[in-house]
Amino acid sequence: MSAATYPVRVDAAPDRPLSRWLWLVKWLLAIPHYVVLALLWPAFAVLSVYAFFAILITGEYPRPVFAFNVGVLRWTWRVQYYAYGALGTDRYPPFTLADVPGYPAHLEVAYPARLSRGLVLVKWWLLALPHYLVAGLFAGAALTLRTPAPVPDRPPAAWTGGRIVAVVAGVLLGLAAGGLVTGGAAVMRLDHARDAAGYVSAPARLLTTDGYALVGEQLDLHGAATARTLRSVLGDVRIEVVSARAGTPVFAGVAPAAAGIWTAQVSGAGPRTLALPVAEGSWRVVVMNADGTGTVQATARASARLPGLGRVASALLAAGGAAFAAAVVLVAVPVARASARRPRTRRP
Repeated sequence: MSAATYPVRVDAAPDRPLSRWLWLVKWLLAIPHYVVLALLWPAFAVLSVYAFFAILITGEYPRPVFAFNVGVLRWTWRVQYYAYGALGTDRYPPFTLADVPGYPAHLEVAYPARLSRGLVLVKWWLLALPHYLVAGLFAGAALTLRTPAPVPDRPPAAWTGGRIVAVVAGVLLGLAAGGLVTGGAAVMRLDHARDAAGYVSAPARLLTTDGYALVGEQLDLHGAATARTLRSVLGDVRIEVVSARAGTPVFAGVAPAAAGIWTAQVSGAGPRTLALPVAEGSWRVVVMNADGTGTVQATARASARLPGLGRVASALLAAGGAAFAAAVVLVAVPVARASARRPRTRRP
């Protein structure tokens, strides 16, 4: 390829004649490709980040990553040309990253022997902004006559189906690992947000009614085993209530739903803390003005000891770390094997 030729070449040859009716169902026929591309593009994004740092450090685009990313672009172009990006052919697109000479749509990118380390920091966003604007206005593809493809200086990287699957699985596993680590960090932060008594509290809520009492929803704990399991998870549970009117005494109590006998109760001015039973039965929490007058306004906040938070956080972080390590292996091994030179066959 001459120095004046742009390294990216996208071309296609429209088929004649085209089916008059096939275009109505191409969206359905292309679904398998859409599913595969939905898995390939996250891998494309992750490997592009890897290529960014590789170029920044070495000034070179790793060949196996380059071959994979160009293959994803090529595959996408073939599907677009077949389906509603162009509707230029009725020939079903092949499932491969490689170029298929007999297919009417092609995409080739000449491998860059050397890239600027500095430009990689700005060309993908600042220098490309005018192109992004134009591409947004003129979405579509330009068709050109085919020209001779550039000849690589060595055999292309071998991206087999198994290696592609491994990279995609590694990327998806890496995303899952990120979710596990994020969840573990959030649980750990919650575990460290305990008050002086060791409780983890929910945000306070302002409750109000024009009646004489605020009655909570009925909590049903059927079976002793269910109650024991819930207690092992929640630990001690309490609710703190305070009247929204400064200095006004408040009453709070908890009782079985079918009986009028208070299992626990507190009253008085200022914040009051009521211990809630985590035991078999049906329970209701009631909040009233201590003098029994109507129009009750109170702020309530539930809290629990949650004794297992630390273990949950550790488990999530450990699982995330293991998943991330496995993701690195699933991505790194296929990339390394795809970068190995394939021996040339010598003719006798």
